[in-house]
Amino acid sequence: MSRNVIDWPEKLLADRANVALPLPSTVLALSGGSDKGAFSAGLLNAWTRRGDRPSFDLVSGVSTGALIAPFAFLGSDQDDERNGSGGDGCLPQIAIAPSP
Repeated sequence: MSRNVIDWPEKLLADRANVALPLPSTVLALSGGSDKGAFSAGLLNAWTRRGDRPSFDLVSGVSTGALIAPFAFLGSDQDDERNGSGGDGCLPQIAIAPSP
């Protein structure tokens, strides 16, 4: 193995230190999986309804969490727009099956 491959973490950190990029101060990581995704969406809805949903500098998710992440990143200010016609300020319902 060449020395360049071994030293890449140190080089990366040194290069990063030379760039003045602010680090994110608020980060949200969303879990994946059906029930965990439902929990994440419910938590965002509850935050919005309560009126204290924070804004996030960085949002990441896996599986279902990755589908919810853009809604979390855009923030509650955009909820009404995403709902279509000024709904209740919550995330849109993905699908509603009509009753037969």
